[in-house]
Amino acid sequence: MYSHVCDEKDKNTLIMFKHGVIDPSGVLFLWSIRKKDCCQWRGVHCDNTTGKVTGLSLTCSQIYPIYGNDVYKLHCLTGELNISSLFELQFLSFLELDNNNFSIIHYHGQGGNSSNNLYYLDLSDNGNLKADHMLHWISNLSFLQYQDLTGINLQDETNWLQLVRLLPSISELYLEYCGLQNIYPSLQYANFTALNVLDLSNNDFVQAKLPNWIFNFSSGAISNWVGQNIIALQLRSKLFSRNIPTTMCKLDFLKIFDLSNNKLSRPISSFCGVSLFASRNVESVFVESVYPRLEMWGTMQF
Repeated sequence: MYSHVCDEKDKNTLIMFKHGVIDPSGVLFLWSIRKKDCCQWRGVHCDNTTGKVTGLSLTCSQIYPIYGNDVYKLHCLTGELNISSLFELQFLSFLELDNNNFSIIHYHGQGGNSSNNLYYLDLSDNGNLKADHMLHWISNLSFLQYQDLTGINLQDETNWLQLVRLLPSISELYLEYCGLQNIYPSLQYANFTALNVLDLSNNDFVQAKLPNWIFNFSSGAISNWVGQNIIALQLRSKLFSRNIPTTMCKLDFLKIFDLSNNKLSRPISSFCGVSLFASRNVESVFVESVYPRLEMWGTMQF
């Protein structure tokens, strides 16, 4: 129960966002000037004391058709997403717009005016969402800890690694199916002081050799699945081949190592040795087969 009604400026900002998107199923129907307290609107979260909007959760629920495998999304928010308006919410800390059907995302603000309180951003699974220079304005979010851009078309972001490295607090980074092409094969080291979650699966990397920087972070831990005491590396792809850099053997917290659907030049055990994996409590190693994400974690494969 909120002790204060929502801030009037924040309310107007949300109304502006509503008018800028297409809402075929009326998800935002009750977002109305006549409903005075926007803290009671669907998907809106507010500070209990100040009434300031702190979060927006508008994930679209999945509906599976009777025939076929495609997820039905005609009921989801769609059209063009002007995220600049949402960044006018001064105390916005988390933003969930995943699994909708937006076609393009616009940002017209200045980096210094972005919501610096934002720590959680999920825009994943929005069809083939396109965004011009998305990583440029995201790199100004200095408190961002969680970022999921899975499925967003980032093929024009030729310097994507330099931009995400500008996020000093980033802990979980998901960039699967983003059309990334440059894997920076000559880079030896990447300075991610807080990173412990990384997913670069199923991109279009031109270079088929795994670069050293993927196994050489200052944080010393890489993970692909969010969960307590689970540390893993996910690089599922059809592109990577040849050898694994010996720097991989220095990952002290590695528990799950996934290179499914790749074609390595020699058995996985020959890179660091079975005994080394066992001494570090590695629970699962996947090299060739494609599998459901949670069904095969318990089997060691060398």
